[in-house]
Amino acid sequence: MFDYYLVYLLLGLLSFNAIQNVNGRFLEKQVVSQVEIDTKLQAFLKNYANDKDSQNFIKDVKAQLCDYRKHAHHDISQISNLKRKKYDFAKLIKNLRKDDDEEPFEDIGDINRGLENVLYDGDIILTKNQSKALNLIRRKKRQAVSLPSMLWPKLEPIPFYIDSSIDVNTSKLIKNAIDFWQNNTCLNFIENSSAPTRIKFYKGTGCSSFVGRITGEQSISLGSRCNYFGIISHEIAHSLGLFHYQSRPDRDEYIDILWNNVPSSWESNLQKEPQAITLGMPYEYGSIMHYAEKDSDLVQLLAKDPRYQRTMGNRDHPTFNDVLLINKLYSCEKGFGGPDCSQPAPPEFSAKNCGGILQANDEWQTLNGETGENSKDVKERQAACHWHISSPFGTRIYIKVTAIQGACSLGCFYGSTEIKLGNFTLTGIRLCCYSDLKQESEFITDRNLAVISVHSQLSITKFSLMYKIV
Repeated sequence: MFDYYLVYLLLGLLSFNAIQNVNGRFLEKQVVSQVEIDTKLQAFLKNYANDKDSQNFIKDVKAQLCDYRKHAHHDISQISNLKRKKYDFAKLIKNLRKDDDEEPFEDIGDINRGLENVLYDGDIILTKNQSKALNLIRRKKRQAVSLPSMLWPKLEPIPFYIDSSIDVNTSKLIKNAIDFWQNNTCLNFIENSSAPTRIKFYKGTGCSSFVGRITGEQSISLGSRCNYFGIISHEIAHSLGLFHYQSRPDRDEYIDILWNNVPSSWESNLQKEPQAITLGMPYEYGSIMHYAEKDSDLVQLLAKDPRYQRTMGNRDHPTFNDVLLINKLYSCEKGFGGPDCSQPAPPEFSAKNCGGILQANDEWQTLNGETGENSKDVKERQAACHWHISSPFGTRIYIKVTAIQGACSLGCFYGSTEIKLGNFTLTGIRLCCYSDLKQESEFITDRNLAVISVHSQLSITKFSLMYKIV
């Protein structure tokens, strides 16, 4: 596999000619002190200070996680000697990105730093039974829960309420995220703060949730910096029964984990579950439930197909396959709404007068696209425009991306140019940084259709590309 990595990188460097770095930083990085990190745990525990049962619950879970991580660290040490070349490739990626000037962005792992001893997998609150199971029967994480008792009754609305600690804007985003899951699955929600079993959204410490349905009140914490539609959708997906995507048993076919780049406190969060439920779904690099490539300065996850390195870590919105997974999990007959792939999707959110259908021929043609606003304000959702490029049946399309411009960030959180070459239900190749075109700027479709999209949640995202029949 490294040979492919190396060829991919060298070809990208050779084809990288006159592309200029026109990206610039829009946001200032917020430095979080060690004192702030250390006090997060105390703030988290304050939520349980007046409830003895809750204090005992947290104490038990913390002890079980501590015991589990001792074993997990031992287990990982036996398999951590991956080929050195993988690490060399990760260093090359880091070196290529030295001029990117990435926008600051905190993923859930960054936001929750300091809570590792009480949260599982970065943002999951375990029940007592789940934490004990880690050590009693060595069951690790799974992509979706299997026990019917952990699923919500699909014929009854899911009760929830929004605590008064949540501000007006975050409350709106919560309701938008609930509407998304409600509109695209067979599940329904109802505001009800007195139901025996219910979900409580509150402003806690960090972003966290239980997995699946538990008896009584279960909390979704949306602390400072968790107030994004994608992060809220991610936490709701946990409460519906989803674990993180990279815990699938087949993940080694799609990603490499560079264990030597993973902090010891994070190792157990990258275990996989041999008995995970995948429900026959293809691996989705762009899932809302997938980790980004890094949780520190070092690359920790390498996509086996390097073109999808930036695709990992989507925190914009749940994908087609995220929705399909929930529908399969709950045996929903309802599918993802909207038009099929025969027509490009209409402009989304603030985008307008963009997108369309183009026909490739034997001559080079140019497509320029853009969306967004000339502003340093991060919008609630990403504006998006979509184009279809088609060619005669039996031909394929050759695409050369000559320029991209916009906010460069981890997981292309603030926007990207996205290229789909084949399976259009999966997230495409995402480009948002200067170095992305150094690595890969030329693509060939699997068949006679390409879908090109441009997304922006911060400032303006632009691209320019050329296309022809190959």
